Amino acid sequence: MNLLYDLMIDEVPRGPNGPKGLLRMHWASRQKYNKDWGWLIRGALGLGPVRIPAPERVRVHIVQGRKRLMDEDNLYASCIVILNSLREWALITDDDPAHCTLEVEQVKSKQVYTRIRVYELVE
Repeated sequence: MNLLYDLMIDEVPRGPNGPKGLLRMHWASRQKYNKDWGWLIRGALGLGPVRIPAPERVRVHIVQGRKRLMDEDNLYASCIVILNSLREWALITDDDPAHCTLEVEQVKSKQVYTRIRVYELVE
């Protein structure tokens, strides 16, 4: 397993539920939110405008540091914006199980952050 990217972002994605959750957002607000997360990921990469070809199989490991912990199903659901952004910037081929293995964990922290590690799976 080769580490391809190690990204650190000083935000955590919104969960799907609650008054500010992804499911309650207006479609235009959600589209802007997804685009903003795309730019956060692109900024964490620190690369120029060159698109990097994605490997066929990857493992994505996401750690979220949160002040309050989420349920596990909501935690995984909150990562959809991250996976969509990784796919948009061609860092992963696709987010389906044939191309991507997803591991998500959370830690209780005074400072919020998201750490994204993308590994190439070598067969």
